[in-house]
Amino acid sequence: MDTEPGGAPDDGDRMRFYSREKTWPDSWLVPDPSDPDISADDVLEALLADMPDYAEEALVAACWDKRSTQAVRRAVIAAPNEWRGWVARFFHLRFAEGRGPRRQHRAALVEAWTHDHAAVGAAAGGRAALRRMFADAESKVPVRLGDPVVLWRGYSVDDPLLRRGVSWTTDKRVAAWFAQLPRPVSPVVLRCVVPRTAILHWSDEHGEREAVCFETDGATVDGDPAEWARLAAETKT
Repeated sequence: MDTEPGGAPDDGDRMRFYSREKTWPDSWLVPDPSDPDISADDVLEALLADMPDYAEEALVAACWDKRSTQAVRRAVIAAPNEWRGWVARFFHLRFAEGRGPRRQHRAALVEAWTHDHAAVGAAAGGRAALRRMFADAESKVPVRLGDPVVLWRGYSVDDPLLRRGVSWTTDKRVAAWFAQLPRPVSPVVLRCVVPRTAILHWSDEHGEREAVCFETDGATVDGDPAEWARLAAETKT
């Protein structure tokens, strides 16, 4: 996906994600994600109108039980992929409006993000909204990462928007592996050093040691294609 459908965010707010799955619903009810007046009710109306019955039931159950994070995760998983980002956006808006707990927002965001970054990015509509979603989640970042933290990011096609991506890793080998996918055209591995407080989410899901960070404008190229290919090969052994 190149940029978020809906709205026309300025260049500083644009994002680019890659996804193997569809990330935008075929529905005229989908709200404009960049609308500053978008509400939880706007999103809920679209979700309940277009999702399958089983997904609607899971979402309603999560709304009724404000104590459960498991119910929220089930609601995200039950939703079709193109709606999962919107489920996360709904729970964030619900939290921001004072109608739902932070823990449910965090559970929905992490579940949807782990499944498909692009789906969440599309529903956020831009970097500013996505940053608010992660900042409001107040996820714990391991102290063992140290302070400051060295981050890397790799991708196989150099692009200004990809250089401003928010998904990084604390393992250079992982970044090098991503730089080789699917077929490297102009692979790049970037490096930056940030304070631990700049990392809004960290996870070792799938062994990727992912760090979500928006403060990476000073990142520089680290290494060369030969080194990246060697490091990528190490991750497969």
